[in-house]
Amino acid sequence: MYKKIILLILCLIFVISCSSPSNPDNGNQGNNGDGGSTPPPITTPTEEELIAKYGIDIGQADAEISKQIEANLKAYYTEMGSYRVIFTGTTANYGDHESLYALTLKAALKVSSSMNIELDIKNINFQDGSVKTGMFSGEVVDNSQNIVISFAFPTDKIKTIEMMSFDNLYNTKEIVIPDSVITISDMAFQNSQSIEILNLGNSVQTIGEYAFMYIEGLKEVIIPASVTSIGMGAFSGGGLEKITISAPIKTMGMGVFLSSLKLTTVTYYGTSPTDINNNDAFLYCDKLTTLIVPNATNPNDNAWKTFLGGNFTDVRKE
Repeated sequence: MYKKIILLILCLIFVISCSSPSNPDNGNQGNNGDGGSTPPPITTPTEEELIAKYGIDIGQADAEISKQIEANLKAYYTEMGSYRVIFTGTTANYGDHESLYALTLKAALKVSSSMNIELDIKNINFQDGSVKTGMFSGEVVDNSQNIVISFAFPTDKIKTIEMMSFDNLYNTKEIVIPDSVITISDMAFQNSQSIEILNLGNSVQTIGEYAFMYIEGLKEVIIPASVTSIGMGAFSGGGLEKITISAPIKTMGMGVFLSSLKLTTVTYYGTSPTDINNNDAFLYCDKLTTLIVPNATNPNDNAWKTFLGGNFTDVRKE
């Protein structure tokens, strides 16, 4: 009799323990992703989902764009752990609008005085394949020295960078121009003093007058083989120390590298010192002494010493 009672009690204890909430397998729960106690895997949003969620239409009024930039910077950081501004929509005449760069910088200061921002312009509809004048012009903004803005360019939408479209940038260190760009117009990046790295892409043919004038942070530039024409004063007054010039260039305007006071070395891939008709490109480049001409037919030609108006005392093939 007692054995039956004990057995009955043990059975009840077993039933109760199986139905206890502390049992990890209770209620068909488990580790199989079917509603169990193990949380479902975290899914990373797709690029399309991020654009749909955080894209800002540039066709809106400046005040609305600014408001959305501030809100999206906070929300994107909360979700993704970085700062990013995604612009969408169609370009406009920016003569009556504040630049998207300035709007971003000022809105960012309301979030933090120190951050790295990816300014994503890949999803903008650039009408006629051109970046409009003033669209990304910068300006001096107090207390913004610790904010760095990096551009994410589209790979195949832009053919022309219009005049003064990226001028006066003080918060951008690197510019990588996409290979789709053919023309960089006059004063396009002038006085963008914070730029330290410049990649001109592989398809640029024309560089306009004063396009990169007064870029004091830029130490070196490689002018690609696609370039055939460089306008007056295009790289004048900057901080260049080294320049590489490809062979196909035939036209070079007055004072292209005028007053590049830190310039010491030029590498030129042409064969003759008369391939380019210019005698003042290096005017007032007082520290310029070295010319490297790997493809020169005659590196001992005395004309190399005054190539493009320079005063070279060290001319050699390598």
